[in-house]
Amino acid sequence: MQTADIAVRSHQGTALCKLKLLLAFGLALVVLLGSSSSYAQDKTVEGFSAESLSLRTALHHDSMLPLPLDALVRLYADADRIDELIGLYRNHIEEYPDDPGAKVVLIRILTKTEREGVGELLTSASTKHGDFAPLQYLLFQFLEEKGDERYLEALSRAIDLQPNPAKRNQWLEELLQRSESESGRAIASEKLTALLAVEGQTAETYLNLAKLMQRYSFWNLSREVLELALEDGLATDQELEAEILLARAQAEIGNRVEAGKILDGILERLAPDHWRRQEAMTFRVSVIASEEERLKMLADYRKVFEENPKNESAALEYAELLNAGEKKAEAGAILVAAAPIMGSGGAVETRSLALLEVLAKPDVSEAFLSLRLEDEPERTDLRFRLVKARYALGKDADAEQDFAAVIAGLDKDEASKRILELQRYLRGIERIDAAGIYLARYVRNHPAE
Repeated sequence: MQTADIAVRSHQGTALCKLKLLLAFGLALVVLLGSSSSYAQDKTVEGFSAESLSLRTALHHDSMLPLPLDALVRLYADADRIDELIGLYRNHIEEYPDDPGAKVVLIRILTKTEREGVGELLTSASTKHGDFAPLQYLLFQFLEEKGDERYLEALSRAIDLQPNPAKRNQWLEELLQRSESESGRAIASEKLTALLAVEGQTAETYLNLAKLMQRYSFWNLSREVLELALEDGLATDQELEAEILLARAQAEIGNRVEAGKILDGILERLAPDHWRRQEAMTFRVSVIASEEERLKMLADYRKVFEENPKNESAALEYAELLNAGEKKAEAGAILVAAAPIMGSGGAVETRSLALLEVLAKPDVSEAFLSLRLEDEPERTDLRFRLVKARYALGKDADAEQDFAAVIAGLDKDEASKRILELQRYLRGIERIDAAGIYLARYVRNHPAE
């Protein structure tokens, strides 16, 4: 019975209001219709009533919706009728004192319009309706603004009472964001532990919960929930993500050996060009637990490389491992040796080029890129890298010749972009003389800039 009551009574009230307005402002209405007043242009009496009814109906179904409340307050404020809106809800609450949703809406209206009485109404409403989650959430916001240390307890109660999983997770994240203090972290840990015990959760739900836990460094709890997710079974990509997160949890709590074992299993399964293989490999190197383990890994990867000399992935990963151990010269030699067998484009080449950047050895880059360009001379992306490497080595004549090939056939704007990029690179490596030449070329192409 209460569902439409407040809306119906308001509709009746606005109908009477309509008659009074027509009598009082009959002559002025013609002028107003042609004026610049936003209310006169956009809101007829019927339109105002219909929009008000629609917005209040939406808030009846969910008293915490942000957009309908904002629109409702704006509607009444533009018409200078905020007092009428507040009175409408006060009258409804007097008639239906057991309607917590209407109290939530009224509290939000009072807060938004900066009216008095919010604290008194909120205190009485949250006490009377202690099991209504939105009121507990509003109490949390009120207490936090006042600096009352009980605000986290109110938020914790709101989370416990919230039946909607999406909203519960949103409020849980707000709790976690405020968990820096010892007491806040204890409350957050209690909430997360309670969520682990909720029945009927899916593996995907557990996975999402684990991500949330890890964002706020609850590593032990995330390990527990990830193990539940993997036991329940996940799709292939989700299983991979869960395993990487589990390795992260193990590493963060000091179980580097366990993390390494998980990552070894992942690397055994992933294809060389899998988009997450580099991430897994980099992570694996970062959790090496001892010098003995590092040497064993080097030996294992060297063996794979030597047994598969034409396998570009084996060469790359051995080089990456050598670089992680500060053996940059050896890593560069392996990359150069692998250049002739490397496929065009693809993940392995991308990772190899990234490793060249990390090595920061222009002689290695020149050797690698020259070999790649023997097979694919049309690759201007590789040749542009070669230009930079040769300038870094002081081989200006060769670099100029290669750069001419890079910009050959480009229109003026595209060529200018390359020129500007090159001169910035040259300035970055303190080749100011060469940079000045290219800056002058850019200015000639764009004299007005």
